[in-house]
Amino acid sequence: MRSWQITSKLGLAYPFYGYRLNSFFFAGLNYLLNNVLTSKIKAQRAITIHIKRLTDMRSYHGRRHAMYLPVRGQRSRTNGRTRKHLKFNK
Repeated sequence: MRSWQITSKLGLAYPFYGYRLNSFFFAGLNYLLNNVLTSKIKAQRAITIHIKRLTDMRSYHGRRHAMYLPVRGQRSRTNGRTRKHLKFNK
C-alpha cells in the first residue's frame, strides 16, 4: 500500500506530520498494518503452500506446475508459451 492510500483510509490529509497524530490514529494505523497488509501476505503464502502440496502429492496439477505448463486445461502445444516464458524471467 502506498502512503496516500493508508492516510486516506485513516482520514488524514496526505502531507501529514507525525507529531500531529494522537492515539486514535496510532491505533488505526496499527490495525491497518497488522490486519490488511498481513492478510495479503497470508493469502500468497496459502497459495504457495497449496501448490507445494500438489507437487508433493505428484498430482496432475502439481506436475503441470513443476513443468511450468498451463495448469487449468489450456492448450499447451501452441498456446503454452506464456507460462513457459515466465519461467525464464524469474
